[in-house]
Amino acid sequence: MAYCATAIAIPGPFLDLSRFMKRAVPTTVRVILQRSSCVDETRMSLLLRARNAADPDAFTEFYQVYAPLLQRFVLSRGVDETSSDDVVQELLISLWRRLPELDFDKTRGRFRTYLWQSTHHAVTSWYRKNAKHLKSRVADLDSRMLELEYESQGVPDREFQLAVRNRILEVVLARIQQEVSDSEWQKFKRHVVDGVSALDLSRELSCTTGAIYQAANRLRKRVRTLFDEYGEEFDV
Repeated sequence: MAYCATAIAIPGPFLDLSRFMKRAVPTTVRVILQRSSCVDETRMSLLLRARNAADPDAFTEFYQVYAPLLQRFVLSRGVDETSSDDVVQELLISLWRRLPELDFDKTRGRFRTYLWQSTHHAVTSWYRKNAKHLKSRVADLDSRMLELEYESQGVPDREFQLAVRNRILEVVLARIQQEVSDSEWQKFKRHVVDGVSALDLSRELSCTTGAIYQAANRLRKRVRTLFDEYGEEFDV
């Protein structure tokens, strides 16, 4: 069975996530955004929906969200480009089949930890299967596999955690852009993402600074809600 993944992404490089969520409105009009503890009432968490074999759309979305992230990761661990598609596809199908058995209680460990460990196991398995062909061109093959196995026992490193949040943010922003008017999106993107001051932006868009702060705060809250939907907390 073959699945075709189409990445959901916004143009441009990954964002400075800490600046993205900490970009402040003036103290006099600051809105304190509480971290959402529940998912959007109209949509179950993607991870919960993906557990349902009768919901093929959930698996398609699951694949679209995570395939580009895992593709970059397995390439960074030495899997060649020819094999990387197969490694990622097999890994995501395996994850999908095991989702019903997993407990994603955030107090016990996040999905990203499970993703980290499973991806390392998939890469190690690829090295083992191709060991005869790789020994002639990969120095210290045994040491590399031992290193991957050791990494898989721990928690995700900072680089992987940021990569997961960057990918979720790409998807979330793409969704939000489709949900709102172009006017509201421009207020949010230009102020929060691009870092244009509210005063300069109000002149550029011929609107009040209050309208910019309102759009920025509302859509920042929406970002947090959608992060919950994807089984993540925005905790940079």
